[in-house]
Amino acid sequence: MPMKTKDAMTRRKFVKTSAAALATTATQPWQLVAAEAAASQKMIGMQVGAVSFVDEGTEQVLDILQERGAVNTIFLTTFTYGRGLGGRQIPGQTFPDHGKQESDEKTFRGGNYATPHSEFYQNTVLKQTRAPDHGDLDIVAAVLPAAKKRSLKLFFFARSKTYSVRMCRV
Repeated sequence: MPMKTKDAMTRRKFVKTSAAALATTATQPWQLVAAEAAASQKMIGMQVGAVSFVDEGTEQVLDILQERGAVNTIFLTTFTYGRGLGGRQIPGQTFPDHGKQESDEKTFRGGNYATPHSEFYQNTVLKQTRAPDHGDLDIVAAVLPAAKKRSLKLFFFARSKTYSVRMCRV
């Protein structure tokens, strides 16, 4: 026969205490919250050129990036003369499963896809850097508000054939 002491726990008290502890962890899943917080801090990014936003629209591109790729960071190509970053697809490669399925090989020029500010170029040889490919498009003005609304991080990405890559976070 078990000995009764002042601190002994009855079966009923044990079940009641266990149920309360289980309910607390079920309503406050601290481990899940911690795991989600750690995952949300990871950068999942993709480099995107202006032509994608022109072809498909800003909201649709952002939908695709977030839904199919879980992207939380965009590296927006704002300045390039290279078709690999600014064009639809380089010759000889298959087109993606979205966007226009035609080459821009004969129309691609490159340059600055954002609004150039001439005061920053006054003491340089660069006078006209505006990319003529998409008319008056300012890719930063088109993408920045939509990205902010979705809490996406946005980096401006610039590359020329002779100078190194530059990035700037907004």
